[in-house]
Amino acid sequence: MHIKTHTGIQNRCPCCSRNFKSPSALTAHMESASTRCNIRETKGYGNIISLVSGGFLGVSGKFEDGTVKMDSQKKPDSFW
Repeated sequence: MHIKTHTGIQNRCPCCSRNFKSPSALTAHMESASTRCNIRETKGYGNIISLVSGGFLGVSGKFEDGTVKMDSQKKPDSFW
């Protein structure tokens, strides 16, 4: 018998309320240019992307074509 465990962690888009299986899938959704969800255009997008990525990603402005420019915020102390 297969038992499914629930961690209590939800990967739900705060803008369109769609659920995702992983934080990386939610991040991909938030980065994509979609007509259904405009989370990238909200004021809190930088905070949301930082929260979902565990503080690794941040918004540093926009490119000339209007797409959101993201960069890594945390630099690891070492690889090991």
